[in-house]
Amino acid sequence: MFVGVPSLPFDTGSSLTTLAAATNRPAECAVLTPRSGTRKASVWRLARLPTLGAFCDDVARAHALLGSDPKSALAAATEADSVLPNRASASVAIGRAKLALGDARGALEAFDRALELDKRSVDEPKAMNDHARALVLAGKGSEAASLYRALVPRAELLPDSARPLVYLQAAHALMAHAASVAGKEPGKPSKDAALDLADAAAYLVEARTSQSSAMRGDVLVSLALVFDRSGDSDKTAAALGEAQRSGASLSDAGQAYVATPNDALALAALVAETQSAAGAAGEWTKFVDAAPSGPWAASAKGRIALLKRSGKGGEAPKPAKKVR
Repeated sequence: MFVGVPSLPFDTGSSLTTLAAATNRPAECAVLTPRSGTRKASVWRLARLPTLGAFCDDVARAHALLGSDPKSALAAATEADSVLPNRASASVAIGRAKLALGDARGALEAFDRALELDKRSVDEPKAMNDHARALVLAGKGSEAASLYRALVPRAELLPDSARPLVYLQAAHALMAHAASVAGKEPGKPSKDAALDLADAAAYLVEARTSQSSAMRGDVLVSLALVFDRSGDSDKTAAALGEAQRSGASLSDAGQAYVATPNDALALAALVAETQSAAGAAGEWTKFVDAAPSGPWAASAKGRIALLKRSGKGGEAPKPAKKVR
């Protein structure tokens, strides 16, 4: 599942405006939830917008249900758009719900509509993350890379448990963008690709400091992949060594962060390197066969050659250096 609004308990007795305040409360709904020193919306304000209360309830319901029931979240967001049309916040909720349901292009259409109505409407970190992920899945790597660079500095605003996945998504998006600008010389990234890979490594190093261990294996193996594509064999070995020593393995969240299907093959190959040289060579061969002329085919072939040279008795080398 993609990073979204945390699943919250919901019943008819819950205050939907309170739920909205805890998630993505639209600016127009602030008048219904007075803060200290303010008063509720006037009768005249509500008379001019008689559907405002229902709209705010529906948007709040949509965000509250995103993590647990995206179909119902989409229904609530669509209803909000119906009762009070042309409001960016409803389109944002529709976009996030469609992404959670696997409709990346539909999500992008909704996000684009929201931005037309309010250019700041997707600035909230969770919404920005979903917008960036939709761009990745729709094959718009350059736009996604730019958006992730804007998002990562705001990641501190997200819950601690959500950050590792955001960093992983950002790193893999930049690796995908690096592939598109990698240059023509095999094994030597262009200047732009090198910048993408350096930023991806920085994001993963930051994710590595997280207290959450659920995705530690994904972070370390992805870090090894970035270092390998950057041509730094020592750091690649160090990241794999750390993953091996800590017993970290890939989680089931890979499809929530890889930017290209082939990179899932590369991650599996790196994990296999900590277990069997012969098995790892086979996994890397699958990667090369899937994209024989791809920008990372040369580095994959290099790893196959290394495994064949150094693997003895079917065991892969056991690197011991620590990643810095």
